[in-house]
Amino acid sequence: MKKILLFFLSIFSAVSLNAQQTFTVTNAGFAFNPSTVTVSQGDIVHFNLSASHPVLQVSQATWTANGSTALSGGFSFPSGIGDYTAGTPGTYYYVCSNHVSSFGMKGTIVVNAITGIRDIHLRSEVRLYPNPAVDWLILQTEGNLMDSEVTIFDITGKTVMLFKKPESSGDGMRIDIGSLNTGIYFVRVKSDSGIVSGKFLKSKI
Repeated sequence: MKKILLFFLSIFSAVSLNAQQTFTVTNAGFAFNPSTVTVSQGDIVHFNLSASHPVLQVSQATWTANGSTALSGGFSFPSGIGDYTAGTPGTYYYVCSNHVSSFGMKGTIVVNAITGIRDIHLRSEVRLYPNPAVDWLILQTEGNLMDSEVTIFDITGKTVMLFKKPESSGDGMRIDIGSLNTGIYFVRVKSDSGIVSGKFLKSKI
């Protein structure tokens, strides 16, 4: 057990630590701005457009043909506003379903693989511990968690836990993660003051 623990500690001491980021996409006329966003796994792409520019994820073939057939299981923001959490590395294609055929309004998200564990301790607004965690995770923020929405995503971007206006004590929010599989997870705390996010490792020991 000690050898395994030392192994995980060596991983966390060897990798680089980077703050998780949020990228915003708006529109300049009938074009996305920026049209290409390059992010890392766990980053958030925030779409902030008007309702006249609904965002729809499509296949590469549909994107190339300036089509608007939705990709099965892809993201869709009919109001033009929404958040996409980057998961599996690759290039993702999206369009404005109202204006892609007439104005070619489309964009891409390039997701790069993680090269290091991003430690949430680098963000002054929020803290996760212990990290790695086995059964329980403590989440602390400078704001009031009871006015927030806390979401946990797996490495593919799938939501595995969601807490709206969660209860918390003076020590922060205590989250039971015992049912999660071993691996890397992302935590996002969304409130009226903005979004903060980070990452933790679910361990067996």
